[in-house]
Amino acid sequence: MNKVYKKKLERNLLINVIIRIFTKRIYLAVIAIYAVADAGLSLEEIGIIAGITAGAVLIMEIPSGYISDKFGHKKTLIFGSFLVFLSPLCYLLSPDFFGVLMASLLFFLGGAFHSGTLQAFIHETLLELDRDGDYSKVMGRAQAWSLVANAVLVALVTLTYSIDPRLPFLIGAFSHALTLMATLFFVTPKRTEKNVKELIDSGILSLVRSISNRGEILLFLFLGMVTALSMNATIYREIYFQDIGVPMWFFGVAISITSILGAILSYHIHRFDSIARNKLFISDALLVAGMVIMMGLVTLPVLVVIFFILLPVYGRSRRVLIHSALLSDCPTRKMKATYLSVLAFFESLNGLWIPVVLGFAIGTLGVRQGYLVFGLSMLCVLSLLYAIIFIQTKRRGTRAV
Repeated sequence: MNKVYKKKLERNLLINVIIRIFTKRIYLAVIAIYAVADAGLSLEEIGIIAGITAGAVLIMEIPSGYISDKFGHKKTLIFGSFLVFLSPLCYLLSPDFFGVLMASLLFFLGGAFHSGTLQAFIHETLLELDRDGDYSKVMGRAQAWSLVANAVLVALVTLTYSIDPRLPFLIGAFSHALTLMATLFFVTPKRTEKNVKELIDSGILSLVRSISNRGEILLFLFLGMVTALSMNATIYREIYFQDIGVPMWFFGVAISITSILGAILSYHIHRFDSIARNKLFISDALLVAGMVIMMGLVTLPVLVVIFFILLPVYGRSRRVLIHSALLSDCPTRKMKATYLSVLAFFESLNGLWIPVVLGFAIGTLGVRQGYLVFGLSMLCVLSLLYAIIFIQTKRRGTRAV
């Protein structure tokens, strides 16, 4: 391999770290305050915006992956970064319902174009470098650095709100501009001939048929449910903390501890790459559901806090292992982004109902009992779904798990 070309490909890995740092909303902590105090939104209007955004992202998950594979990963990443860059500007230019709605839509739609695409691009880069076995190590460490940097940046940017409510969003626009500029320096891998799988027909229908024939539709539903559970089970954290008497000042401390531990785990997550695919998927589900159950089972406040820290710590790192396992047996090289976007679709789909059902359980049974019953219910659902997947896999002789 040409040395210059190799160095450019290795530079892609550094750019990946930069993108993961500056794509995040470093102004996240002030969005809700700004929306209510400065844009004059009601809580109902914020809920409407969240619902519209979730629906739009769900619709675009798979098409964004197909567009990426069809027109190029680099072009798609540039487009997605441009949408993200426009997001904080909407808060500045239109501090009202429409502005906040557009800011939310642009950020998450830009994220949809990044989702699957960035993972596929880095995997293709590593494949070209004959380092595809390092995927979880590269992505895990990139995530580790982004978590540390994000924790520092969010804390600093939040302080600027008291100077001028518009300042965090101005800084955020500059941060996203760095992401946009970084994507311009990506070098697209040439896709040198490798001993990897490829569909005869690289169309989206061929990919869907392949996923279906391999029994992966139910697998993606299963994995999407676990991801949505790990991401949404902590949204009532502050309510739970208040209910058990955790002091307000500790809320921020808990978030900081979560970021630090998450960075440490992400940095070393590649050490779990040797776990067999079927064992990884079931142990992952049991671990996530088990922690939700423990949130409702333990009575000591300190133990409740520990599990509320451990779940997002693990949740942020687990996806690297899941993506690594799926990409290592991906049925296509040309449509990796679309392949991962199917998984992202099921993650978003399950992310719509899990917070609602958990909220209903908490409202009906109380916080602790609600978490316990919901966690046990999810354990039963996931166990049943995995059993069905396992049986179908054995019958078909495929490798869904």
